[in-house]
Amino acid sequence: MDIRPFHVAAFQLRSDDPRLKDIRVKDLNAALSWVKSGPPRKRIKIRLASTLPETQALMQTEGPINIQSGNLSGTVIKKLTSYVAKQSQPIPGQLRICINWIPDYRFQGILEYLQLVAASESSKTVVRTKVFELPGTLWSRLVSASEISKSDRWQDLMPVQFQELATQLSDSQFVMKPDLREARVTDYGGGVNQNNLHPDRPECKKLPGLYLVGSMLDNVSTEQGFSWIRNIGRES
Repeated sequence: MDIRPFHVAAFQLRSDDPRLKDIRVKDLNAALSWVKSGPPRKRIKIRLASTLPETQALMQTEGPINIQSGNLSGTVIKKLTSYVAKQSQPIPGQLRICINWIPDYRFQGILEYLQLVAASESSKTVVRTKVFELPGTLWSRLVSASEISKSDRWQDLMPVQFQELATQLSDSQFVMKPDLREARVTDYGGGVNQNNLHPDRPECKKLPGLYLVGSMLDNVSTEQGFSWIRNIGRES
């Protein structure tokens, strides 16, 4: 009957990265990129807009993201992992992704905005300044990851710290692990070829008397499913 294994269609992602620890947020708009695996990004002491290295994105998408203590889900995660699943079966054990937490801006725009904030809020501490519409805990984690302490004021920051904070906001890199415990499955590349079944009943054309029941009903309309069940009942 040409039955093949079902493949994973979409899944959640999880990480032990301290930037995501204890973060709980729903429907935060973000831009995600699946990038090639490799060594962690090296710290760049001086970044010029004309010399910024382009991240080699294998797939990019934008939309709502949910974070639950390192577990990532939501529409954008479903889009990204659906693409990953179609490219690679079995699913890779690790995925490197980049997140732009401020998808309306890129590195240079965020850097310039941070410098404007520093000029007007120079005496305030960075961690307590509400710059973007981000959860306070996430903002403080990204500030800390930029090697900015809780007591540092905007007027105390060095150029490299501005650059690193802009990078954390526009291009946070994470190594994520697929969470397949509640993965969605599909008949993409697998399942039963319905051309091998009679159109009015789930009976194999090649092997008369062999019927398919159960999960097959998930792939057909409700009315067709009931019709098949009625036919099986009459014939039995």
